Amino acid sequence: CCRWSRWDCRWFLRRGGPRNAAWADMGGDTAGRQVVDVDAFRISFMPFEWRQLGRTGITLFGVYYWSDVFASLVGRGQGKVQVKYDPRDLSQVWVIASDGRVIPARYRDLSHPRISLWESRRARKEWQEKHGGRINERILFQLIDAQRRLAEAARQKTRTARLDIEREARLPRHQPSRDPSREMFAIDTGNPDLPTYEIDEFNDPRRKN
Repeated sequence: CCRWSRWDCRWFLRRGGPRNAAWADMGGDTAGRQVVDVDAFRISFMPFEWRQLGRTGITLFGVYYWSDVFASLVGRGQGKVQVKYDPRDLSQVWVIASDGRVIPARYRDLSHPRISLWESRRARKEWQEKHGGRINERILFQLIDAQRRLAEAARQKTRTARLDIEREARLPRHQPSRDPSREMFAIDTGNPDLPTYEIDEFNDPRRKN
């Protein structure tokens, strides 16, 4: 809790009211605090690129972005604008106009899925290494989709292999049973040095004289 000095007490008493009421009149815990726009605060820390605003919007990392607000800015000497972006999700960017306004802009083609900057860079690098030149927006998203499918297939394969190993680990470990018949061997009857044994004869009713 807050400790009050003797000077504080005398000061509040001179104001003619209890100290809690005086504290409330001064704004209490909110005194000196400012209301912060959380979105603006977050956007201020985002990385940015400078891009030219044109009639088709802006292009960032091979993707076109548009906002209806752009129509009122094109042709008014806007020049290059600062484009803020979230590397984890490039489906939306924030354009800082010359008058300080922050204008959200989304994909011009809203059918595109969300992608990250890392996915975009990997796809553009793959295209550059195989074909060279710039990649268009449609092919960019096709490559990212293909890369996602390969990654998912690899994860499934790894998961299946891991499950197989776990199943084998749970199986009981039995020693192979002994089979006496496999231990028998043929007797060499042509060897005269082998010992012989007498056998008892018995009458077998099935035998005929």
